[in-house]
Amino acid sequence: MPKQKLRKLLAQNEVRLVTEELMSLAEKAGDQQAVEALILQSARFDKLEKAQRAGTMSFDEINISSARINQSLLELIDKIPFQPSARQNDSGDLTTTGLRRNWWKYLAGAVVVIGILTMALNLPDILATSGTDSGQLTIYVHGPKGQQDYLLENEGELLVDLDGDRRWAKIGEKGRTVFNEIPAKFKGELLPIAVKAEGYKAAAPVLNFKWEGKPIYFEIKPDDEKRQIKGIVKRMDGSVGIANVTVLIQNEFSVSTDSLGRFSFTMEADQVQEKYDLSFQKEGFETKREFYYPGTSAEFRLKQK
Repeated sequence: MPKQKLRKLLAQNEVRLVTEELMSLAEKAGDQQAVEALILQSARFDKLEKAQRAGTMSFDEINISSARINQSLLELIDKIPFQPSARQNDSGDLTTTGLRRNWWKYLAGAVVVIGILTMALNLPDILATSGTDSGQLTIYVHGPKGQQDYLLENEGELLVDLDGDRRWAKIGEKGRTVFNEIPAKFKGELLPIAVKAEGYKAAAPVLNFKWEGKPIYFEIKPDDEKRQIKGIVKRMDGSVGIANVTVLIQNEFSVSTDSLGRFSFTMEADQVQEKYDLSFQKEGFETKREFYYPGTSAEFRLKQK
């Protein structure tokens, strides 16, 4: 098939058909490097289609990824020497039988046609602004004692905001967190990063890191606010506090109220939860059980027997 015909098919988003034709040409020419490159681009296109069907990629990400695949195929069209294929007729066009045989491939490509054609006219601009590569962003989460202070391993998540494209990733061994396929345009840019993990928070209130292609070290610390359980216990009418009330926390820890009915308890960082089961007990009063949510200063009232 003439190269001009391949370019025209690519412009019509016939990615699979163009890839197959190029694969045939590359194999006949004995160009193993081109064959491997085509296998890679075919795998990327399959992954892109799956991601679009699953709704896991934004419209801009789909456009950029598609543009990169098309650009790579255009380069291969220019590189691979032309040899007539048995699938062509004398005019260089695909035979009617070939078209019938590949009808399902046209249908499969229809899913992304609208997005691709929309950005087709702006393809050079997209490639110029985003670059032709994507990179891996690696973040190491550590505690205040230094980069080897692994407070979180295989628990919690990190968030990276890529200009509105918010991505989450699990924190792994030794705090290592990986974000794949970060567009090259974000290199040198400040990226907002946040942590979501029970009992911990970022060491600084606002964290923007410049990504230079190297690992980023992200410091966290125990969230003391979520570790604190505090409140006051009063009589049912709210008039006065009740001293010496035993406050049972999660049926495991206990603390007593002071002379004004106040109590406070600090949980260990690895025992922090979204809410705690509290039980209040004192002779002469009915036992009461309530949930306590960290970060609040609650008032509890007991009914006298």
